[in-house]
Amino acid sequence: MKLDIEHSKTYIGYKLMWIIRLFMQGKMFPSGNLSSFKWQMYVFDIVRFITTPQFLKWFLRFDPKCFFKLITPLFTENEPFNYILTQKSFVEMYKQRVPGLETCSTHSEILQTISENVQEMLDQDRAECDG
Repeated sequence: MKLDIEHSKTYIGYKLMWIIRLFMQGKMFPSGNLSSFKWQMYVFDIVRFITTPQFLKWFLRFDPKCFFKLITPLFTENEPFNYILTQKSFVEMYKQRVPGLETCSTHSEILQTISENVQEMLDQDRAECDG
């Protein structure tokens, strides 16, 4: 019974959101804190992950309220907000030392991507339900 629950899409979905939340707060799993350097890189990785159309649509269908609560710190909390705001200089400074380090979407690009995907989902739902 427990194994069935742990393999369910719901369980895995919420566990994924939980670990993203930890990383967005600068915490390590199972305990401890990320260095500000690692935290910044994780924020970039998370933004790239959640703005990938495949995963964004999944999050928006899975639990949109939880998803928006999850990404709110990107816009309202000092460190994640500034990490995204200053990402170009950070990447430029460390790109030689960190292979594969690249920028993520800006705040306006995150909102635009979400808006476009929500509109696409609404259009699809309208088409499937005859308006």
